[in-house]
Amino acid sequence: MARTQPAVGREVLAIRRSLASIGRALARLVPALQAAVRAPKADGGRRRKLRLSPARRRALKKQGQYMGYLRSLKPRQKAQVKSLRSAKGVSAAIALAKEARPRPDTGEAGWEFGTIARVAGSNQYRERARAA
Repeated sequence: MARTQPAVGREVLAIRRSLASIGRALARLVPALQAAVRAPKADGGRRRKLRLSPARRRALKKQGQYMGYLRSLKPRQKAQVKSLRSAKGVSAAIALAKEARPRPDTGEAGWEFGTIARVAGSNQYRERARAA
């Protein structure tokens, strides 16, 4: 029993040293944490709440859908969708771009020049479809 007591004492001493080391590390860390809490935020503090009317919110949602669908199209398809947007509006352009996007399961595009006339509904697009 006499031999186990010095081993236990050494272990307790090692734990005490480790705890003292942790205490010193935390003491060095406290000023840095306090400075970080007190420092002013880079954006000037609290951000203002964005107030959007329901109409503006719908317009932003449509803009996001339009841009999202446009990203996956080829340049020629993008040009067609953009011209349709100027002629018929965003909703028609979104419908066309949605139909035109590549299908993830097959990997093929939704339309080529022959089917654009059905979606666009104007003579200008029908003529382009016939010429292609």
